[in-house]
Amino acid sequence: MKKILILVMSLVIGLATIGCNQSPKKVQQENNKSQNETQQENSKNMNTESTQEKKRTIHEGALKGESIADKLVMEKGIADASVIVLENEALVAVILSEGETMTKQITDKIKEIVKSSDKNINKIAITQDKDMFFKVDSMAQTMMKEERPDSIKTDFDNTIKNIGIESI
Repeated sequence: MKKILILVMSLVIGLATIGCNQSPKKVQQENNKSQNETQQENSKNMNTESTQEKKRTIHEGALKGESIADKLVMEKGIADASVIVLENEALVAVILSEGETMTKQITDKIKEIVKSSDKNINKIAITQDKDMFFKVDSMAQTMMKEERPDSIKTDFDNTIKNIGIESI
């Protein structure tokens, strides 16, 4: 009787142990699922960091531009100015004072102020077109609010392409 009891207990313990083990295939599937979830979360975090970095860069460009615009309106002949700085490029839109025309002297002064404000700027686009001024001003306001970081760079590049850019 004792032998049968030991045999039955051994059988029960053995079956319980075997029944509780997961198959290697299921363990691998769970590991793969866990790895995929981790990769997706890491990717999401990188995208968030990337977006935050873009927003910060764009906001800084708007602040630099605002500082440069403040200096430009202090100059004789410039009634209003809006400036955007992205990377090493500046987009400058000005409204000239009544009776003023865009002369080489005014253009050179704009370049001088921009370059002295940020030594890293090596390309500049300047316009006196009023419609373009309002477009640049609107872009600058959007940048200050850190909105649309992905489309701002595209808008900036397209606007510069329309105006024309030169090295300074």
